[in-house]
Amino acid sequence: MTSPFPGRQPTNFMLVLLLVNFFQHKTLLPTFDVLFNNAGPSDTRITSDGIDCTFLRDPQKIKKFFTPKKTNASIATLLFEFFEFYSEFEFGSKGISLFAAAGIWGKPDSSAMYIQNPLERHLNVARNVSREEIVRFKSECCSALWKLETSLSGQESKATLKELLLTPRLEKIIDSSRMSAKELLKE
Repeated sequence: MTSPFPGRQPTNFMLVLLLVNFFQHKTLLPTFDVLFNNAGPSDTRITSDGIDCTFLRDPQKIKKFFTPKKTNASIATLLFEFFEFYSEFEFGSKGISLFAAAGIWGKPDSSAMYIQNPLERHLNVARNVSREEIVRFKSECCSALWKLETSLSGQESKATLKELLLTPRLEKIIDSSRMSAKELLKE
């Protein structure tokens, strides 16, 4: 049986919101204010339980209100910058909003992590995340930075996502899925 309440670790939804916020910070995606404030009648969507999901959906209309910054950054560079951004982020004093122009503002409560719910703005989707998990998340971001720095070493344009993220041991585990757990532990 699963719990209907989120646990103390960041969820996939929270990580997606962090990614969206990072892309907004890089001016690669519009803020949700652009999408919500410029929605037309054909964009109106209200869920059966009354949640307003109305936002501008037409890419051509979005271009009238938002021009993404041109970037030649590779996926590897953006991934590096994502980990760098959140390894240094001050979750203790700052909250994340996908609506605000800067996307970062003072937290309205004392939770360890604050990410404004994009559909129910008065809710914090990260309210259950513990301070220990914030430390762990930032530590994992630092670890990923180190791994990317050592993996890239001048080969950024040639490195694949698999090469950047998987260690040789993980690659071996994935490639040798027929091996038993006992055989894998011996290595």
